[in-house]
Amino acid sequence: MACLPADSRPPPAQVFVSAEASVATSDHFVTDDGWTIHFGRFVTALGNVDLDGVEDRDDGSCNGYSQTNYEWLFDFTVAPPSKVAVVYGLGACRVEYRFRGPGDDAVLGDGATAEDAEIMRTRASNQFADDERTSLIVTGTASRGDEHKSFSWSFRRSFEIERCGED
Repeated sequence: MACLPADSRPPPAQVFVSAEASVATSDHFVTDDGWTIHFGRFVTALGNVDLDGVEDRDDGSCNGYSQTNYEWLFDFTVAPPSKVAVVYGLGACRVEYRFRGPGDDAVLGDGATAEDAEIMRTRASNQFADDERTSLIVTGTASRGDEHKSFSWSFRRSFEIERCGED
């Protein structure tokens, strides 16, 4: 007795999404005007990976049948290559993912702490966002010649990335 009909579709494509610190966030970088920037912390939540139809073709040609509904919280000054998600789909699809404040079920990645998650989950408003969680915490130093400055910023805007080129 068979419960399901035979599946004649091709095997699905698998998209493995990973994240890691860059040289700019883990070491330093120099701006065009001569400032050397060192990050002490670069904490953000990355996740909610899914597949959707390609631009201007929302015709059902993408059958994305797995997605992640959670985020990983990373400090990108120390994060080694880390798996974020594996998603599967058939057809012409684009990958989407989100940077935003961590949800209640966010997974702590390298360098991120429970305290980071708690602070970032606190909702507030500013001139750019209303009643939002913190999506990015950045601390660091900047130096140029004899000038030295430190910074500590938090951002509340979240982003959905849905069109990634090969560049």
